[in-house]
Amino acid sequence: GSLMSRDIYSSVSGAVAVNTLIDTTRAFVADTTLTASGNDVSVSADTAASGVAVTGAFVIAKSKSGSIGIAGGFGVNDLTRTSEAYVNATLSSANLTITSTVTDTLTAVTAGAAASRMTGTANVAGSGTAGTHRSTAHAWIGDGAVITTSGDVSVDAHSVVNLLSVAGAVAIGGKVGVGAAVDIGTVTANVQAWVGAATVNAGDDFALRASANENILSIAASLVAADQFGLSGVVATQTLDNTVKAELRSGADLRTAGDALIDAFDHANV
Repeated sequence: GSLMSRDIYSSVSGAVAVNTLIDTTRAFVADTTLTASGNDVSVSADTAASGVAVTGAFVIAKSKSGSIGIAGGFGVNDLTRTSEAYVNATLSSANLTITSTVTDTLTAVTAGAAASRMTGTANVAGSGTAGTHRSTAHAWIGDGAVITTSGDVSVDAHSVVNLLSVAGAVAIGGKVGVGAAVDIGTVTANVQAWVGAATVNAGDDFALRASANENILSIAASLVAADQFGLSGVVATQTLDNTVKAELRSGADLRTAGDALIDAFDHANV
């Protein structure tokens, strides 16, 4: 008799990307006396980021006999963004504005693709995206502050997050094809505007506002084309955990000659 053997060739491709961003922006007037008679005072802390993160792994197995192609891509994005604006002083002016803003626009794409000639044995492709985004926007008038204006007083904290997260896997050719894509994310916003145990005398209107806006699109897709057996699976999930507050805290003494507005707003589009 005779024994015949068949060579099996394999091709493997992998890619991993880890992106971390931590920053803090502060603007403040503290432990002093500021007199700007007839003039406006603006205390503003703004932090903004925009970015694109792409991770990909691709395999093409060219063997005419048996072959195994394996491709996997994994991307991790971890962002912590903080903005703080406050006054903790004796201050007099025409108008006073205190503003804290975080604005982020992010795109994350991870892909894995494996392909071989139709006589190939198997193709396996997978991709995963894991994202964590934490934003903190605080604006306040601190304990012990004394504020006097001939015009308006406004304290505003805002957070805006625009996020597109995509994970994709493609396995084409061969007798067996397996594809899996996972997209997992957590978005946390802590947005607060407040007046502490302070004295505020506004010559006109007073406004205390806090708002958070999230626009999130999460996509996980998998495509498998095989001769005999194909398996495809996807998981996509985004978790939001927000705290949005506008408040006059205990001990606050507010006097205004005009309108007073205290408003908290949270809007998510997922």
